Amino acid sequence: MANTTKFDPKSPGFIASITYVILAALAATGVEFPQDAQALAGDFETTLNTGGILAVTGLLVSSIVFPVWNFKKRGGKISGKTIISNTTFWVSAVTALLASAVLFGFTVPDGTADQIVAAVYAKDWGVLISVLGLNVINPLVRFLKDQQAAIQADANEG
Repeated sequence: MANTTKFDPKSPGFIASITYVILAALAATGVEFPQDAQALAGDFETTLNTGGILAVTGLLVSSIVFPVWNFKKRGGKISGKTIISNTTFWVSAVTALLASAVLFGFTVPDGTADQIVAAVYAKDWGVLISVLGLNVINPLVRFLKDQQAAIQADANEG
């Protein structure tokens, strides 16, 4: 049988990545969290996996809800334009996408998300094509070939 990994939205890496994307977006608009967004996302994921509902609720309220509340109370606005123009948001979003791909068995070298976002912001299309070719397309082709070989092996066994 083929080695297939089903997508699991409860995966620690996926939860931390998605949480980080959300926190990075909020931080991009000026929300001040008690610690850096990546560390806070890790704390949230750990609390979610090891603590009860009270621990998760406490962390959410004290570390996420109150900072957002205080930001809004001071007259801050959460702006989509500000979020979209923030490099940290895009790095976290691409990282979350690549972390999600790991759940299916597809991996890319560390730092690929940073390289992609940096190339786009620098409008260095040659570097972008190089990074995509070497770090994304090449591993994707190998991944698809491996999946196809596994499917054919399963068909031959059956």
